[in-house]
Amino acid sequence: GETQIIDEKKNSTEINKSLPVKKRKIDDINLDEMETPTKKTKTLSDLPWIGYCSQQHKQNILNNKYLCSDIIISTQNLLKFEFPEINGFQETTLAPVKVNGKWVSETGFQSQESPSVQIHHNGNAHWVLSLQTRDGNIYLLDSLSLNLTTSLEYQLTQIYGKDKKKLIIRIPDVQKQQNSIDCGLFAIANALEFCQSGFKGGTHITYEQKYMREHLIHCLENGKFTHFPKNYFGKTPKNLKTKTHIISINCDCGKPDTIEDMVGCEGKTGRKMCDVWAHRSCAKNMKGNSWFCEVHR
Repeated sequence: GETQIIDEKKNSTEINKSLPVKKRKIDDINLDEMETPTKKTKTLSDLPWIGYCSQQHKQNILNNKYLCSDIIISTQNLLKFEFPEINGFQETTLAPVKVNGKWVSETGFQSQESPSVQIHHNGNAHWVLSLQTRDGNIYLLDSLSLNLTTSLEYQLTQIYGKDKKKLIIRIPDVQKQQNSIDCGLFAIANALEFCQSGFKGGTHITYEQKYMREHLIHCLENGKFTHFPKNYFGKTPKNLKTKTHIISINCDCGKPDTIEDMVGCEGKTGRKMCDVWAHRSCAKNMKGNSWFCEVHR
């Protein structure tokens, strides 16, 4: 006999079509039970303000919150527009990060010619300012006078350490913030002072800290910076206290020694030991714990 192939899908459809459909009056439907799309309530974060910032950023400034990178970047962009003759002002998010115990810098900061200025996040919830004067000297202005972190040394090396084995950083005594959150304000105020007046950073400048937040908002909204309110501005004292920090850059990769362990060449020239050093990850052809540079390989 012949085999009949039954299209079950078609058959099922036809059966469903033949079933009576129960109609409901609109009065029988409980509209409260029906799902309606919820309308999202706009927050301050949804409302634009200036640059990368929303109205929430503005409220954070007014409410004595720590300045985030969005505010710092937007501020630097305005300074860069106002002072095109000053180099720097790179996005702070270019800073290296530590991943699984190793420092990673996919893009990194670019080397800058003097004069230049840069606000840095030191990797430990703190903002500082570096600047390079026309004579090539490099200064670090820190309103808490903290020790340099490895992240900060790495950033300074990327910007100012090209073709150098030692990077000398001068750290003058500057006004100290009276809390733990205003570091970003002082970094911005000192950057502006450098752009407008050249390097005059030091204890002879004292800002009115309680007015700094309102002043920052005023400048950002007007698209132009004016001097932050000061209660003291005098000549740079001859005995201005300045510390010196030296960053060693011995490896040929150009990164600071502190980012990982270093190994020294064990070769000799006569009786003199070789003074070539490299990061362990950069040292090629190691034999156990021994390494020899290209000259002594």
